[in-house]
Amino acid sequence: MSLRWRFALILAASTIAVSAVAGAGALFSTGRALDAEADAFLRERMRELPPRAVDLLVGAGSAAQPEVIRFPRIRNRDGEFGPFERRDGRAALISPDLIVQGVDGAGDVTLRVEGSPAFEVPEDLVDGDGPTFSDIRVDDRSYRLAVLPARNGGALVFARDVTENAAVLAALQTRILSFGVVLAAVAAVAGWFIAVRTVRPVEELSAAADRVAKTRELEVPIEVDREDEVGRLARSFNTMLAALRESKDQQHRLVMDASHELRTPLTSLRTNIEVLLRSEELASEDYKHLLDDVDAELKELGSLVGELVDLATDRNTDEAAVPLDLADVAATTVERSRRRTGREISVQSEPAPLTGRRGQLDRAIWNLLENADKWSPDGAPIEVTVRRDRLEVRDHGPGFTPEDLPRVFERFYRATSARNLPGSGLGLAIVVQIVEGHGGEPFAANHPDGGAVVGFWWRPHFSEPAGNR
Repeated sequence: MSLRWRFALILAASTIAVSAVAGAGALFSTGRALDAEADAFLRERMRELPPRAVDLLVGAGSAAQPEVIRFPRIRNRDGEFGPFERRDGRAALISPDLIVQGVDGAGDVTLRVEGSPAFEVPEDLVDGDGPTFSDIRVDDRSYRLAVLPARNGGALVFARDVTENAAVLAALQTRILSFGVVLAAVAAVAGWFIAVRTVRPVEELSAAADRVAKTRELEVPIEVDREDEVGRLARSFNTMLAALRESKDQQHRLVMDASHELRTPLTSLRTNIEVLLRSEELASEDYKHLLDDVDAELKELGSLVGELVDLATDRNTDEAAVPLDLADVAATTVERSRRRTGREISVQSEPAPLTGRRGQLDRAIWNLLENADKWSPDGAPIEVTVRRDRLEVRDHGPGFTPEDLPRVFERFYRATSARNLPGSGLGLAIVVQIVEGHGGEPFAANHPDGGAVVGFWWRPHFSEPAGNR
């Protein structure tokens, strides 16, 4: 089922539900109001009878021979048809919309109006303490009863025909149902048109996603001219396209730069191997020199390939992020670097707790130490400082030139003075990738007393690497 139809059906169903609840409430309140009006009418008639008159009327006849009141003999003092004369104790108002009936303690009729129905009154209503109201149906007619107990036993029953009330409620129910059906139809049509307008931008997003999947073109963003949720979705889609476009460009540059960097050691290896194939013409000293060159080129090539793999691998590795102290990680990495390089490395640190991937952070610190070792003169120390929110590594080399400083962390970038030094230009780029994956930022600067300072900082409240969020 399409989203349009779902939207239309949901709106129609909601309208039907609201109409049903409102209609039921209207029917209930109208029925209560009609019952209250009938009860008020009966109460008014009961108030017009003194208690003695009630007793006289109830005892006017018996169950074996009930007294029947005929309208021609019912006259008031002015000679008009209507109420009983009060002087004979029969003080009940007889009118076309009122029925009066007397019953004894067993509920049997002792007094009734000629032509009116006889009501069967339960004994528990006759023995009550006050007027009791109930509904009864006789000969397909509905009546509202008010039973007024007498002091000498029995009760006087006042009744009003409320059959028309049921007809009113039935007509109201029919109108509510008809109105609900019309409202549901209107809501479904309105929901359809609203869904068409609402779904159109979503369809455009779907078409754009299909176009990107088929053509691999990421340069055409979606036009956004609305501020609602759909507009925000479109902006998010454009942001995703921009991120994919940037990632694609970075991958292209990485491949191009990698092919350029790999070409040099491969060419050198091929040349040396061709010379080695003619080794019979080489002196032993030249032969050893060529083997040393091949070994060095292979090591550089292996290092370059490893760094390319690290750089191309997604930041979110399988290594779990755990709470750790960066000062402990730095101490372990520094000790390993001392053993390998034999260089003096001083460490000043304080606790730096964070949640991160220990192996990745160790690699980032190792690359910073390798960079400092490459630029430091022989015998010059390296200084490592760890604070609560930053780690920095200082060397005592020449520092950065103004031209090199903005490009320190670029992939494959090597300063002019570093062309003859070992390295691929990827070490600091790997540091950037690891640090940004942990929510931090790298930095590089010249130290006021000479040398360069390279490191990274992070927010102290940071608790989870970006890949685990």
